Parts: sequence; structure tokens; C-alpha cells
Amino acid sequence: MKKSKMGAFAILSTFLLVMLAAVSASATTSSSNSTNSKVSSITLSGENANISWSVDGYSSMGFKVVWSKNSEPTYPCRSGDKYNYLSSSSATSDTLTAFDGSGTYYVRVCEYLGGKCGVYSNQIAVSLESTEKVACTLEYNPICGKNGKTYSNKCVATAAGVSFAYFGECKKDEEIKNIEEKAEKLANNQLSEILAELKELRNLVKEQQAELKYLRKLVNEMNKLSEAMQSAINNFVTYGADENTKKLGAGERAAVINSYKEAYGKLPGDNNELADVIKIANGRWPSKISEEALTTAKENFIKVYEREPDMNNANDSAAVTIMAYGLRQKAENRNLRSEQKGIEIFNDIFGQVPQTTEEWNIMQAITYSGAKR
Repeated sequence: MKKSKMGAFAILSTFLLVMLAAVSASATTSSSNSTNSKVSSITLSGENANISWSVDGYSSMGFKVVWSKNSEPTYPCRSGDKYNYLSSSSATSDTLTAFDGSGTYYVRVCEYLGGKCGVYSNQIAVSLESTEKVACTLEYNPICGKNGKTYSNKCVATAAGVSFAYFGECKKDEEIKNIEEKAEKLANNQLSEILAELKELRNLVKEQQAELKYLRKLVNEMNKLSEAMQSAINNFVTYGADENTKKLGAGERAAVINSYKEAYGKLPGDNNELADVIKIANGRWPSKISEEALTTAKENFIKVYEREPDMNNANDSAAVTIMAYGLRQKAENRNLRSEQKGIEIFNDIFGQVPQTTEEWNIMQAITYSGAKR
């Protein structure tokens, strides 16, 4: 009886082992089938940032797009590779960005199998342009762009997406001409034409708020001007005069007015002087020279850089001019991180953050002139 029980137990054990093995084999086969490639090939094509592909087969889990400045990008990614995941099995296109500066990137698309790639496409090379903002200096080494506009240096033109034509100011500087026209319209109270170009509607409440918030401290100086010039200055602060000064914001436009007063000891009294205000706001050298402002700026330069400025050096000249007149960086080229660093450097030198117009102009020079100690 005892022997019979032992035999039955052995048979039962053998049966269970066989069943477990069968279940395990079935699970393994099922898992293997779930990751088996169902794509025969992927054909990739594209130009610049836009790519597309066709698939011979079906990728149920979608696709990984991998690109890099190094050849044969893979997923999982190597150092220097990047990927986009498109979960749709019907995805056939993607748009790439330059994550490692402008230049040539190598691209492949793969069938995604959950944690890894199956079949890869052919590799293509595309040219990608970086859209990251560049903190250009305000060095004045002018170039003429192929669009007929003068840019203060090549970096500023490149950041604006403009191709280089030749060194020096354009023979017919369209920007200066435009600035002078805008100043004349502001001085002649042709506000409706300015607003039409800016796609803005007149807002009397906004004008009153700008006057109270930004120009109250200048009331004594404002009262010395004609009513037309008072209106022109208030309208400039409220609305701006062109696309760039519109984007700067009312606070920055008011700061430009204060910079002008700091440099010349008075507010702009006619359309030529108002044109210099707009030039300063656009990062352009003003036409009128203030020897007193330049002398003070050179003294501040020595405090910051611990040496005399070399006015034949474009960066030193830019630093002195920014300190003297408060030249602003173009709105699209402003870099707030760089400006924060400029404030920190100012604080290290002077033991406080900038507070006055003169101090903010010094900070702008530290940030954007490119001058070195």
C-alpha cells in the first residue's frame, strides 16, 4: 500500500513538471511573438527640419525618430543622440530641431518594440538651424544685410536670419530712414499712421496711465516742451514707434527717455532729437554727440574694467557708447539670463544692484558690449 502511494506521487510530480514546462514554453513563445518585428523596411527622406518615411509592414507600437551630429544614431540613445517618440502606427513624418547648435545632423527612424528598436530606416543627413536666442554684443562693426538694412554687427544680422551682403553701413540705410520718418510722424501728431503700422488702436486710458506711471518724475522737464513734443514723448512711451520699440514694452521705452535725459541733460525737443531716442531704443548710435556723457562713461568704464578704454577697439567703443547713451539691445535679441549675469557682475563691482539710469546703462554695457578686463 505504501509503495503504491509512492508510485502515484511520482507520477503526479512528473505530470506537474511537464505541465509547467508547457506553460513556460507557451509564455516564452507569446513574449517572443510580441516583440517580433513585423516591419520589413523603412524608407526615410527629408530636407532640413522636415522628414518623412514610408513603411513596408506594420509597427503596432509606433516609431522612434533618432538624430545626432554623430553618424548612425540609435535607440536607446548614445551620448549626443536625441529621439522623438511617435506612438501612432500610422505616423509618417516629423519635424526636427537643432539641439546641439546649427549644422549637419544624421537621422534614422526605427520600428519601436518597447524599450528597443527593431528595423531601422536608411540614414539621411539634414541641415538644421539653431533657434536658440544668441546674446549678441552691441559692438558697432556694421554690416549691410541682403535685405538692405544695416546691422550693428554680423551676429545681430545672423540672429535676425539675414544674409550678409558687405561690411559697413548700407549705402541707403533703410532703418535710419524709417526711424526718422517715425520721429517726424510722432512730432507732427500723426499718431493714427503710427498705430496703423503697429496694428494698434488708440487707448486714452493707456496714455494717461503711461504718463502717470513713467513720466511723472519728468514733469518739470516736460513742461519746458511744446505740447506737440509732450504728446510725442508720451505716445512713444505708450505705444512705441516701430515693431522693435513696440516689443520692448513701456517700461523699457520710458527707460530710453531717461537715458536720453541723462546723456543730454534735457528731453528731446524736436523730431531730430526724437529720432535719436528711437535710434537708442533700436541699438543704433545717436547722431548728436554728448561729450559730457562720453567723459562720464569713460570714467565708469575704468571702474568696471580697471583700465582705460581703447576707442579704436569695437567692443570698448560699444561699452562706452552704451554707458553714455543707454543703447538698448533689440527686443528679439535680448537674453534675460545674460542680463541677470550682468546684474550679478555689477553687484560684485559696486556692492549693490543697479538702481539709477546711469547704473542700468552700465549693466547693459557689461552684458552686451563684449568688452573685457
